[in-house]
Amino acid sequence: MPGVIETTMSGSDSERINGLLCGTITWLTSAGAECSGTISLIQGTIERVLFVPDSGDSQPDNEHTITLKDGDGLDVFGGAGVGLSDTTVSTVLMTGETPMLPVATTGLLTLEVLNAGAAHAGTVKVFFRR
Repeated sequence: MPGVIETTMSGSDSERINGLLCGTITWLTSAGAECSGTISLIQGTIERVLFVPDSGDSQPDNEHTITLKDGDGLDVFGGAGVGLSDTTVSTVLMTGETPMLPVATTGLLTLEVLNAGAAHAGTVKVFFRR
C-alpha cells in the first residue's frame, strides 16, 4: 500500500501551555487509491480529530476511509473516519460523546487511507494532550 504520509506537530503557545498539541498528518495516495504509514509523534489522550479533504484535482473520492490503528490493530478513531466526504471537513470530538471517549495512545500508530482515488490527498489533524 504505497503512498506518502507526513506528520508535523503544531500548536500556538497558549495551546501548548494548556497541554493541547496538534499532530497534522498529510497524506497522498498511490495509483492504487490507498496509502499507509506509521506515526510516532501522537502519544497522549486524543480529544478531537479533523478530516480535511484536498480540493481540485487532488480531491479524494467520496466515502473514503481513514483509520489510525494502534499496536493491537484497533482504530483509535473508533470508526469515525469511515465514509468521509470528498468536499466537507469532518470533525469528531472524543470527549465523552457516545460512542467515543477520549482515547489514550502510546507507541507507533498506523494511518491507513482507503478508497480515496489515485493520487488524491488530504489532511488529518489530531488534537491531543500529553
